[in-house]
Amino acid sequence: MAEHGSIRIMPITGKLLTTSWRIITREHIYQADALQLASCKEEECDIVVSADRRLLHVAMRQKIHGFDPERDEKKLMSL
Repeated sequence: MAEHGSIRIMPITGKLLTTSWRIITREHIYQADALQLASCKEEECDIVVSADRRLLHVAMRQKIHGFDPERDEKKLMSL
């Protein structure tokens, strides 16, 4: 994915930690999930892909489109 430019490795900054903490306290999700969503927002990502339904639900509330690779395979293949 890195070779194709579809993934980016980001450093964890104070700003990301602050944003993720806000998501944790508001949405009551795990810190790793909140950090993923905060990173996605920081990079203005269009979508997040996860089989975790809770994470996808929170992503939608954060205005991030979420897809489950098992349930949304056809939609993902068409992107």
